[in-house]
Amino acid sequence: MNITSKESTLVRERKSNIELLRIISILLVMALHADYLALSPPSQSEISTTLGTAFARGYVEGLSCVCVNVFILISGWFGIHLKIRRIFELIFQIWFISFVVLGILWFAGLTGEIGVKEWINLLLMKSGGYWFVRAYLLLYIFSPILNAFVENSHQQLIKNTLISFYIMQTVFGFYNSDVWFSEGYSPLSFMGLYVLGRYMKLYPNKWMENKPIIDIVIFFTISAFTTVCALALTSLFPKGATIMFLYSSPFVITASIFLFLSFTKITMHSRVINWIATSSFAAYLVHCFPYFFQPYYLDLIKHWYDTKHLIIFFMLSFCYIIVIFTLSIILDKVRIIVWNRFVNMFL
Repeated sequence: MNITSKESTLVRERKSNIELLRIISILLVMALHADYLALSPPSQSEISTTLGTAFARGYVEGLSCVCVNVFILISGWFGIHLKIRRIFELIFQIWFISFVVLGILWFAGLTGEIGVKEWINLLLMKSGGYWFVRAYLLLYIFSPILNAFVENSHQQLIKNTLISFYIMQTVFGFYNSDVWFSEGYSPLSFMGLYVLGRYMKLYPNKWMENKPIIDIVIFFTISAFTTVCALALTSLFPKGATIMFLYSSPFVITASIFLFLSFTKITMHSRVINWIATSSFAAYLVHCFPYFFQPYYLDLIKHWYDTKHLIIFFMLSFCYIIVIFTLSIILDKVRIIVWNRFVNMFL
């Protein structure tokens, strides 16, 4: 079945409801890093003595861990159209932000000497939390093949492929945490989510027709269930605290789907939201920058958790995330100006 004509009606527009979801996804990434990654998961003793705090931290993790999956579902829903210029623009964005942040840290005396190896790692995006960039670039490159498969295959074939893929990923990428799927941190997992997003867009089903509020309730309920299971499993084996929150977890994927679907059913238009969303990815690049991420994000948040009252800790962390997000947007707007001038001069 060829669906080219059907696909031609799916014009890529900047819909503010989805752009808002992009913003939320980036903020959830920052919240995710500020939780278990910075503070470590609740221990058995913490769960037994301060169950409320342990559940609250676990629930933040459960709500936030959908961030990457949602981002890829958005790409699948609208479809990626491979453009070499867009690849160069993305690389320019990463290098521009990396060098500016590094310059600020160096000028402020907050980083030491950087050797040749470290410079190479920066240029190749091998340092810090930039794993997403490398995985997404591979998805971007393979997107024409994935698009061709969806556009030229029968619905049942795509459905069977997705079912088979997620059975495999659940067995080998969730239960066994095999290196092929890398717990959902791999281009292979991204490709599965991308095809799933395309499939949901082109072949809507009855279970996708809930009202947005129902989808949101399902999202919060699944996240709560995942949190309870994670806390319960902590007493059984060491990885129990985190395995339920893997990107490849079927519970996380299901929660991601319903959060995503809830936003597809909202109609809104806001130039402000669209303006912010076009630069929201910069917040990921800034806070995950290798010479900033550990000492001035994770360690600082951990210090607040260890030394401040819980309410003060939440307030400080929330404000810190918002400040970093806001400054990142401003920095990226400068990057856009520089890129546009470069394009006009040389391309």
